[in-house]
Amino acid sequence: MREESNGDLGPAALLVATGLVVPVVVAGVARDTVQLYLTGLEVTAATAVAFAVVWWLAIEARDLERIDVAIASVLVPALFFLAVIVLAVVEVLPVGPRSYLFDGLAGLFRYASLFAGAGLAAVALSRRLGDHDRLPGPRTLAAGLAVVVVLGGALAVGVNHAAASSATVTAVEPGTLDHDRALNVTVEGAPAELRVAVVAPGGQTVWKRLSRGEMSGGSGTVSIPAWFDETPPPDTLPIRAGGYEVRVTSLLGATVATDRYAVDGEVTPTVTEVRASVGPIDWANPPKATIHDRPVEETRIGVAVANEAPFPAEYDLRLRYDGPGPTPEVHTDLQPGDEVGLVLDLPPAALEHVRTEQGSRATVVLSRSQEPVLVRRVTLPAE
Repeated sequence: MREESNGDLGPAALLVATGLVVPVVVAGVARDTVQLYLTGLEVTAATAVAFAVVWWLAIEARDLERIDVAIASVLVPALFFLAVIVLAVVEVLPVGPRSYLFDGLAGLFRYASLFAGAGLAAVALSRRLGDHDRLPGPRTLAAGLAVVVVLGGALAVGVNHAAASSATVTAVEPGTLDHDRALNVTVEGAPAELRVAVVAPGGQTVWKRLSRGEMSGGSGTVSIPAWFDETPPPDTLPIRAGGYEVRVTSLLGATVATDRYAVDGEVTPTVTEVRASVGPIDWANPPKATIHDRPVEETRIGVAVANEAPFPAEYDLRLRYDGPGPTPEVHTDLQPGDEVGLVLDLPPAALEHVRTEQGSRATVVLSRSQEPVLVRRVTLPAE
């Protein structure tokens, strides 16, 4: 095989461009599934290695000139690098695949460099094996490699599916993940690669991987973040009344276990009483505990709140106030079933502002996890 160019730059460039585009297409179509098992860098590296073998086979089987493949391996990734920058600026390239594979210029440069290195490695491999006449031809080597990969993969997937068939869901319950709310799903069964899907009452679905290593002890638990917000971030469940469907699948996608978790009643906080007084709040139905209700003769507002949701939550009560000085507010964490009286002391500046600007009608805002959930007005007692 000659080392000089012989008009093969076009086919070689097409091969390199195909390798560069494949991970982007995969990330765009199946990113939610692929990212359960591989990071963007791992996908890029695996694809680059696979295409290095493909390019080597093309050099040998199609008699492509090595110099053309080497030129294309440098030129096409460089053009890809510039093209992605332009497409990102004009917002044509979707953010999801871009952030998964090459977030930022450094990641994009690494991505292009991996494929450039793969092409050059294919050329080096062709030259190296070309010096050994006793080796089988490239097609024979490719066929042997394909047989090993296919049979090995089929055996691994089959063994995993058999083990996954023993899986059962033993618990679905609220919990915490990194100090935030989560829905915990516990699965028992033989060690196997599993995927756990939870479908919220509104149809949002979150997938989590339960690895063979996590199942090595006969059980494993996945924690899926849960938010009270109706539009939570990606891979997060909304907390709302209704049923959460749990489905466990094998690598083949076959469902091996199911379960259901129900949130009964309302998940919004229950306000049982709003009162204003001078001195300690005179509750009609005293809550189990109070926050900041001091025995001093100051004008204050009390709001009794009960957390009837099955998840813990952070609550803030503040005065709607745009006058001088700090805004009166109080904070607490409530576990499921907790009831507490939140008490706001009104400093002189805030008290004067409410009496003169709002006709002694104060407005308080109750927020849960920094999202307002309730606004109430209350008349302050006479001076």
